[in-house]
Amino acid sequence: MVIVLITLIQNAALLLAMMVVLDLVTSRKPLQDQWERQVMAGVLLGGLCIGLMLFAFQLETGIVFDTRSVLLSLSGLFLGMIPTVIAMVMAAIYRFSLGGTGIWTGIGVILATGSIGILWHHYRRGRIEDISFRELYSFGVVVHLVMLTLMLTLPWEAAMRVLEGIGLPVLLVYPIATIVLGWLLSSRYKREEAINALKESEARYRSLFVVENVGKSVTQPTGEIDVNQAFCDMLGYTPEDLRGKTWQELTPPEDIGSINERLAPLIRGEKNAVRFEKRYIHKNNSYVWSDISVTKMGDTDGNLLAFIVTMVDITEHKRVYESLRQSENRFKRALDNIPDAVVIYDKELKIQYINAAMQRATGRPVSDFIGKREEEVWPPEVYQVYMPMILESLNTGEVQSLDTELYFRNIDLRNLRINYVPLFDDKGDVLEIMAITNDYTERKQTGEKIAEQIRELQRWHAVMLDREDRAIELKREVNALLVQAGQPPRYPSTESHQN
Repeated sequence: MVIVLITLIQNAALLLAMMVVLDLVTSRKPLQDQWERQVMAGVLLGGLCIGLMLFAFQLETGIVFDTRSVLLSLSGLFLGMIPTVIAMVMAAIYRFSLGGTGIWTGIGVILATGSIGILWHHYRRGRIEDISFRELYSFGVVVHLVMLTLMLTLPWEAAMRVLEGIGLPVLLVYPIATIVLGWLLSSRYKREEAINALKESEARYRSLFVVENVGKSVTQPTGEIDVNQAFCDMLGYTPEDLRGKTWQELTPPEDIGSINERLAPLIRGEKNAVRFEKRYIHKNNSYVWSDISVTKMGDTDGNLLAFIVTMVDITEHKRVYESLRQSENRFKRALDNIPDAVVIYDKELKIQYINAAMQRATGRPVSDFIGKREEEVWPPEVYQVYMPMILESLNTGEVQSLDTELYFRNIDLRNLRINYVPLFDDKGDVLEIMAITNDYTERKQTGEKIAEQIRELQRWHAVMLDREDRAIELKREVNALLVQAGQPPRYPSTESHQN
């Protein structure tokens, strides 16, 4: 039995050595097509089976033992049907050519062990790369129990001698060989999977790194950068100009401190990515504004390896935004300097802006208005008066006017004229509604006082005219009496005076 055990171990070692050589050869010559790969693998495995049978242990004439059962069962388990069937056919043909008492038993072992591997591969769950030693051992035991059972197809006396001579050695050596060879195959699968994943990752990285119109930079912890062509084009440099440069050299000195603060969470491991706006120095010394995303690239222990920086040029957007901001500020300053109260509503009728005159008129802070709807700001008796006018202006896009009297601060009754003016976007749709409120209470009160004074003057004027007419009549009567008395008139003639 010891000789049998040693011989089987030597044959198993030969199998493992042949598989190592096969692994070294085939792993360096990947095939282009999956179908071709499977056929080639089947041919190579068939050749290995033949090689194993050339060095088989011959128990007695026509009855040989080798580790082809290990090879074929693992082929079915790891490689699937096509390679295993090809290998089984090649091995069966060669075994048939050898002849002997155990010819059909040998062919049966070839077909059975390969088929068990194929069925196990088909019905098992989980990735084959993650197969455990326990499963490999169980698999090896099942395969070789079936193989030993097939020995019963030999003549009875030969079968008993075979089982007695090699039964225990087979169950000791072959399951262990199955574990070792299975581990080698699973390791190769994992290695190839890792290589393919790395190639795919490199391809994705390269495709992303060279993408047009998006600047890319791999920034080392020391600050050195490796950039793509788009990054160079945005800043006016060539790749040679930026070789060996650091991001600090391309950044305004006054910005470096704030950028380090933004990167600190990545360095401390609190975040994996940050996004912010950053200025770069163009080759012509102008500033280029960019929207950048910085992603941390680390090792398995979380140590920082590099930063992956994606840069989008937003210089023109910043210029337009700054121009709009300045225009908006001028607009708001102009509104703050007019005496009329101004409120701007968005399409949802939420208040977006009030000017200084509105604050003075209501005596309330801006926070009481911004972002709120009318019913949140005014009592019902107030907003119900002019809400229909706002809606009308919003729906029709036409200016609406309203004269009304409203109480402000619950004390003063004010006379108001409100114009609701729609503001349009570039497409001609109503974007906002601007309510301009003119408080003419004092003007109305002043006008009423002036009208009363005019009426009073008119009354006095009428009284004076009446008195003047009575005086003229008295003078006439006095002159008439004097003439009757033979005296000259005292007062000049009214008619001559008038003439």
